[in-house]
Amino acid sequence: MIQEHLRPPEHHIAEIDTGIYADLLRFAAHHSGVVPRLGDWRGLSLATPFDFVFYDPFDYSSDQEGIEAEANRLRHLVGHDGVLCHPHFGDGPARTLPRFRSVVVERFEVPEIAMADGSRCGHAAAVLCYPTD
Repeated sequence: MIQEHLRPPEHHIAEIDTGIYADLLRFAAHHSGVVPRLGDWRGLSLATPFDFVFYDPFDYSSDQEGIEAEANRLRHLVGHDGVLCHPHFGDGPARTLPRFRSVVVERFEVPEIAMADGSRCGHAAAVLCYPTD
């Protein structure tokens, strides 16, 4: 969707899973400007800041110290003018990050999935986060 709708001249994609990374390499071969990176984005050396960062917050820190550290890393990736985007699953409030203003762009139904806590979810949202300082 990013390639189709945003058409970025460069699209850096960090993938931690080697199987999915193999798919990413095939995808990159057919899309100019896609820069695949294998590894955890938190440990990779990335050319920053980015205009737009889409990330999946799954399995990241849930304690306040971890959330602060995560927000600082993300803030570094988008600088002062970039935008962060992440999915939110469930119909409750979307996760917020310190030093970002979050806006739920759209809520929608998705095919039901199993959540990490064992519950089932059929709702999602697209969330944009803007740096606040």
